[in-house]
Amino acid sequence: MSANGISFVGVLITVIGMVITGWGVYKSGVESGQKTDEIFRLNEELQSQSTGGNSIFYFHVDGFGTPDAKAQLEVCGEYAIRDATIEVFDVSERGDPGTGSYNPLDYPRKLHTVQAAVHPYRSRKLRVFPFESNPTNDYYKYVVITDATNGTTQQDITFRRKKSGWSQSYAVAAVDDNMKRKGSVLIKYSDEPTEPRPNLECGNNLE
Repeated sequence: MSANGISFVGVLITVIGMVITGWGVYKSGVESGQKTDEIFRLNEELQSQSTGGNSIFYFHVDGFGTPDAKAQLEVCGEYAIRDATIEVFDVSERGDPGTGSYNPLDYPRKLHTVQAAVHPYRSRKLRVFPFESNPTNDYYKYVVITDATNGTTQQDITFRRKKSGWSQSYAVAAVDDNMKRKGSVLIKYSDEPTEPRPNLECGNNLE
């Protein structure tokens, strides 16, 4: 083989070696990136499992104004919410519908604190009914402040007397330390006495 032929073979071998090395480095980088992404995803999942992620606590009342009325704690989302502190304030005296800004902390507490843990799709009934058990007025409104490991929310819940019973409506939003709403409404609900829980909306950007 001539010197040129030997030189060409040498160059070819070098190029092949560089390609193989480059492919190995590329493959290693891809695998490393995939492992990094998976570790990041697992860390996020563990954090959500611990804190509740983007799940939201809310009250739903069954049978308001009847002897069998019960307040159910429920979760919107895929993660359980643990160690939540719940306070219920009676703001009915503001009237229907009530205008202007106000601080619910200035109104009477119906329920001071409850340490609770609730899992998705597993309602939890409170032992103490935190709303009016013998309603004589036509309108009641409450503000429920829930302070959990994944943030603080405010639920405005309203009961109105109808000819056939009581209607219930509520909305839930995240709030800051000054009870100012952050972002959009997260949960909305409205019903009529003859239609049990027909219109629950749970998610982002509900108005």
